[in-house]
Amino acid sequence: MANHKPLLIGVRLEDCYLRKLLSHSNAPIVMRVIRIMGFDNRIELYIVIHAKKSLVRALSRNINKMENASFTILYSERSVHLVVMSFPRSNCRRFSKCPLAGSFEGFVPLSSGIMGREVVGVGLALSRKVVSSLREHGLEVFEISSNAIQKPLTKGQRWMLFEAFRNGYYEYPRRISLKDLAKRLGMSVSAAAEKLRKAEVKAINNYILENIIVEVFLDKIMEGSSPPISSKVDSPKDETGYGHNSDTGPD
Repeated sequence: MANHKPLLIGVRLEDCYLRKLLSHSNAPIVMRVIRIMGFDNRIELYIVIHAKKSLVRALSRNINKMENASFTILYSERSVHLVVMSFPRSNCRRFSKCPLAGSFEGFVPLSSGIMGREVVGVGLALSRKVVSSLREHGLEVFEISSNAIQKPLTKGQRWMLFEAFRNGYYEYPRRISLKDLAKRLGMSVSAAAEKLRKAEVKAINNYILENIIVEVFLDKIMEGSSPPISSKVDSPKDETGYGHNSDTGPD
């Protein structure tokens, strides 16, 4: 049975209240929204910010001067800071339909960034209807990657990578050759090379999906460059998803 693939997309929000809160800074801010909680009268956000300590401290001073707003640094080390921000719910017009808050049905937020007058969110759209709905609410949507699903390693592939790592195959210089690793594992060199290669491809693919794609996309936006998109989202491959998972090859 075919499985529909989510699409990794970027979404621009020009009128997000976060922009006003963080507008005291002229420097780009990369952040990852960990959790957004909506109460009767307030919104509380837990955010990891990547910036210099001096910038985060300046944000704390400026936001805490604002009426009914607060900014608390929970953890700070070098350029990584965990903070919690709070402000009146009435200040956020988009909260009930906000991609960053996870309240937009069918959109799974992964990361976001602030620059100038824009807020950019990166996440997974679970169907073509989600993209249409985002656009109907005045949001600009860009495709980043249609290959957004992680491929879990098999038990044998995890074992191969672990043994290669444990025996120093990935150290520089290597402590063990492929020939000696294969001998230690009781298999031919060709079989070890094939199994290790397939495991490496999956592991690298998953790491890129978890980390690099979002970071590169946001970095390009912050630099003022064109985001690394394949195209604007126009023509999904079917009515409900963005193609099919055909990864049925051998482990």
